[in-house]
Amino acid sequence: MTSTKIIKEYQNYQRGMLRSAVQSAFWSALNFRKKNDGMSQNELAKKLDADKSIISRWFSGDPNWELNTISDIADALDVDVEFHLKDRRSTAIFTPSGVAFHADIKLLATAPSVMQIISPANVKFEKAAA
Repeated sequence: MTSTKIIKEYQNYQRGMLRSAVQSAFWSALNFRKKNDGMSQNELAKKLDADKSIISRWFSGDPNWELNTISDIADALDVDVEFHLKDRRSTAIFTPSGVAFHADIKLLATAPSVMQIISPANVKFEKAAA
């Protein structure tokens, strides 16, 4: 197998994992809304002005949502999307507010694909370079 093919397979794997994480997070939010507010996929479809079959496909297949779609789903579920990047080579966490550095930053799994940052009060944030 060539190195180019290995890289492509790795990229496809990483992309699939990200899509799965986003889909799982929205599935969790929808299940929460269903349990607490009685929201169904049909109601979500109405809020998104979409056909229920599209919603069903989104949650049973491998969606490749655009950012606008992610934003619309989040709005319909009345949730905020929080975004951060974790450096694979250090303890740096990149957020829209800047960069956090701390040796004791830990990621706690609250569900198989939902991660929550738990950090001590002394984490330092630096403004991201423009």
